[in-house]
Amino acid sequence: MLKLMYTEAGIYIEAVELSVERFVGERGAFAASVGINLIAEPGWASVLVADLPGAASLTGQPGIALCRAEEGFVEVSVIGVWLASAPTSEEGVFAAELPPECEARLLALWKHGCRAELSLTD
Repeated sequence: MLKLMYTEAGIYIEAVELSVERFVGERGAFAASVGINLIAEPGWASVLVADLPGAASLTGQPGIALCRAEEGFVEVSVIGVWLASAPTSEEGVFAAELPPECEARLLALWKHGCRAELSLTD
């Protein structure tokens, strides 16, 4: 599963060895144990990744949509579950379960895009 974390500082993605159902369940149990609200809603999340040859191979995969973005990047949207403290929150965690090869490719493209973005702003 991929965990996309949306924070004030930006987006961070990591691979997690859990199913979305188990991840949501564990997050829900934790939230209940500490007395905080947790909203879980199905939906789509998007992230910019490097427009490299591997990006095109994500086209046509179930639960993934691609759209051209600024030069050198592609916007990838994935289906999953949004977890946040409020329905309108801009900060939260999005959990998406894709075929393992798609998860690995998406994570690698995102990491490469982060390095490219950092070098543009340095």
